[in-house]
Amino acid sequence: MLDDYYTDLHASINYHCAEYQHPLEATFWKVELVLTAWNDIKNAHEVETVHSATARRAYALDGMEDAAQDAYIYYHGRHFEAIKQDRFRFLPHNDHEGNWQVLAPPESDPTLEATV
Repeated sequence: MLDDYYTDLHASINYHCAEYQHPLEATFWKVELVLTAWNDIKNAHEVETVHSATARRAYALDGMEDAAQDAYIYYHGRHFEAIKQDRFRFLPHNDHEGNWQVLAPPESDPTLEATV
């Protein structure tokens, strides 16, 4: 989606992962996804957004997926008006007020509409 709708950002994505262990508690990971954008004036990348996830998961990859999902929903909501007509339209997004939205497919069955 960044390639389709945010080409002007020249985005770079970095993950920062930290593992927290305790002998009596489950291991958990704190993950930050940092999306940087190119700034022509400064001639350098600058931080656009930071998305965090903390989860009691066995592997860092699981926390990375959670942070990526959060970033995806954020950026999907920012360009939803343009995305309404393409392959991303039925995926969840946040509207401009921060509410979760999901479009129901046209002429879908009632069971699908109830789950959406």
